[in-house]
Amino acid sequence: MKTKIIVITSQYLYAFVREALSEERTDCDLQIVEYENFYHAAEIYRKYEEQADGFMISGSSARTAIIKAVSECKKPIVSFEANAVSEYRIFLEEFIRNRSLDARKVIIDSLIPIYADASLEYFLFHTPAFQNKEVIMQWLESITVEDISNIETTIGGRIIELREAGKADLVICHYGSIIPVLEEHGIPYRYSGPTDVYIQMLLESLLSQIEQKRLYENLTGVIAVAAYEENGQAVPAERMKEVLFHIKNEFALDIVLHEEAGYYYIFTTQKVIEYLTDGFHQCSIRSAMKKQYNIEAYVGYGIGYNITVAKGKSRDALKEAVFSKGCFVVDEQDNMLGPLDAGNCLDVRVDISDEVFKTADRCKLSSITIQKLLSIIEMTGTNRITQQNLAEHLGVTARNASRILGNLVKGGAASMVYTKSVTSKGRPVKVYELKLK
Repeated sequence: MKTKIIVITSQYLYAFVREALSEERTDCDLQIVEYENFYHAAEIYRKYEEQADGFMISGSSARTAIIKAVSECKKPIVSFEANAVSEYRIFLEEFIRNRSLDARKVIIDSLIPIYADASLEYFLFHTPAFQNKEVIMQWLESITVEDISNIETTIGGRIIELREAGKADLVICHYGSIIPVLEEHGIPYRYSGPTDVYIQMLLESLLSQIEQKRLYENLTGVIAVAAYEENGQAVPAERMKEVLFHIKNEFALDIVLHEEAGYYYIFTTQKVIEYLTDGFHQCSIRSAMKKQYNIEAYVGYGIGYNITVAKGKSRDALKEAVFSKGCFVVDEQDNMLGPLDAGNCLDVRVDISDEVFKTADRCKLSSITIQKLLSIIEMTGTNRITQQNLAEHLGVTARNASRILGNLVKGGAASMVYTKSVTSKGRPVKVYELKLK
């Protein structure tokens, strides 16, 4: 099946893009759609997101508008615009054609919202040319989608003002959508757009990104499950298989189930794991087993480049899940993510130092817990913490947080440094200092 690419472009560039992509390809199906403004570009993306494999957009501003307007873009997006070589060529051509051209009156439209002076002279002598694209991208990231949608109106109005004040003899235009305004007011311009070779190169880059995304989504995924009844006994095998079979049907999963030494392994793909965990944030399996069958399940998700690796990671994740009474993921880069459903999913490495193992052993805690404590120190910028703070960061109960702090104190990895009063009533809050390397 061909890869489906949607090309979203401005009215001015439509014919050029169609010509640049006119060569028939056997590997992809190209569809070019014209947008009226940045809001419309986002609507087009939403319309085609499910059926498209990737998107090409004319202009980084249009691309940013889509990303800001759509909460989470599921498909790869690339944007095309003029490169530095073609832009400087335009400068040279115009000055060769008109030797009396004043660089102070040549306006670069993309600089208008960013710099007080958007002239070519300012661009050449007062801005670091090699950083201009980076500056523009940082500016786009900092503004709202409403601001982006008003860019064209703002730029068009400013250019008209400069023209009427005798300060704009020529506009180097990056925003094709303002060209009708320039033509209406008789303002000379040169469009600084992409070359057809550049568009073809960008298409190849997008196809490569799509292929990488497909490979990632089809990484092997293994889910390890341990489950217990209300009385603390392991769920009987027959009932467990029946429950997992119902969950499989409920979520319409294409999976293979295997029992081994009292644990249950579900063989699937990374894409299914992302779906079941809502992007590694929650655990649908644990929730379903608790709500529908009153079973306390601990779940470990493993992602790897083959079944053996993924299964090993799922076991590592399950060990931490059983210890912490929750759910964890070990991804393809050996990051331990979790606990899921905690609201604050900490990310730690599985490749743990000897010092961490020694501290964990002294304190009778898991090495992953020690890693999480180190992550909390790095995240908060302090090694002082209260029981409530610790519970919130780890996503555990206050009782579990108290137990962890008690173990740390006994193991010499923490000490109570002082107490503080939160209100006039109630017990003072103990503040602990973590002594972790």
